[in-house]
Amino acid sequence: MKKVLATILALMMLFALTGQAAMFTDMDAHWSKEYVEKLAEAGIVRGYEDGSFQPEKEVTNQEAFTLFARVIGVNDPVNAQAVADAQVLYASVAENYNTYAKKELCFLLYRGVLTTEDLDDYLSEETKQEP
Repeated sequence: MKKVLATILALMMLFALTGQAAMFTDMDAHWSKEYVEKLAEAGIVRGYEDGSFQPEKEVTNQEAFTLFARVIGVNDPVNAQAVADAQVLYASVAENYNTYAKKELCFLLYRGVLTTEDLDDYLSEETKQEP
């Protein structure tokens, strides 16, 4: 998973974006501020509800899945029909997990990036719903 995450982050940092910078309350002196702001402008990262980004916090599997889904276009209008189809096709699978990333997980399953077995391997027991 660490190699996958490193690859995802490397790909995301290749984006050269312009526009209004997103300001996170805890990024003023962080070495990655410029990169994080570019990713925020692209809608790849959003930070936390309190306005922080928490750059030193470990990335969870759910967060990694969400980031990857955003990189490959889960929120891109051109993929709207695929996302809708994915949510219908994989609704029963997504219901098995207590996660905020159901749309993203469905999209990754639909695109073949993840398998249902991957979900059990990568999502913690805390997100697994009891049958």
